[in-house]
Amino acid sequence: DLNQSQYAIMPDENGYAIDDVYLYRFEEEKFLLVVNAGNIDKDLAHLYKQAEAFDVKITNVSAQYAAIAVQGPKSKDILKAMHGGKELTVENVKNALNTTVMDGKPVRIAKTGYTGEPIGYELYCDSADAEYFWNRLLELGALPILTVFIPMLMDTGGNSGSQASVTVIRGISLQEIEFKDIFKVIWKELRVALFCGITLAAVSFVKILLFDGMVLGNTGITPTVALTVCLTLVLTVVCAKVVGCIMPLLAEKLGFDPAVMASPFITTTVDAISLLIYFGFAKVLLHV
Repeated sequence: DLNQSQYAIMPDENGYAIDDVYLYRFEEEKFLLVVNAGNIDKDLAHLYKQAEAFDVKITNVSAQYAAIAVQGPKSKDILKAMHGGKELTVENVKNALNTTVMDGKPVRIAKTGYTGEPIGYELYCDSADAEYFWNRLLELGALPILTVFIPMLMDTGGNSGSQASVTVIRGISLQEIEFKDIFKVIWKELRVALFCGITLAAVSFVKILLFDGMVLGNTGITPTVALTVCLTLVLTVVCAKVVGCIMPLLAEKLGFDPAVMASPFITTTVDAISLLIYFGFAKVLLHV
């Protein structure tokens, strides 16, 4: 049937297996036969010989298309994110197929794969789009990886904000800083924050790629993921420093004890800001 596929064995004249294959029917009058890449020449020679007895045309399109297997419990969710949240194929139909568009590019989806349904899908796309889909899938697959760095970002922001507030609170208590000095204080903290943030980001970028990615063998770590984390780190430190120096001055101006703006209050505020920054960069850079 149309938009159906079938796993099969390709036999020779004596019934012995030449190869195991998948037969797809994405179009009414055409079939796509996917063989093992190492057997293309052998399989074609056999098929050409058999085709002589039939009114059929066989074309080798191996170079025109690429196949990407997306396997695992999150495969459906990842692919749906590229499909605008829409269903990938007809539900509750074994080996179902679909011809559609993902991220503006034509693609054929097959609910097939070694892991089986419902956690196995295979994408067939133009060879020219293969690199795009590969990188896009890596980025979407990196979403769980992003959560690993949340504690680091939140702790860094909290520590930066607390350090700034302690310095300002000390200056207020010694009557070295007044509310009228707020812009001078912000300017100073901005410079410190940029220096600290950029330094931390540079070290973290190398650490994430080399240690987390290469040494630990985490394939979800990509340069784009590392960039997302490090840009967030810079902006988080900057925001934390600014918040940390402004809040004690505002509290003192309003007649409150500046000490109430110490760690707990600032940390909570900065944690929320850092998450917004993080997910903002993830949306822009990783398109999630």
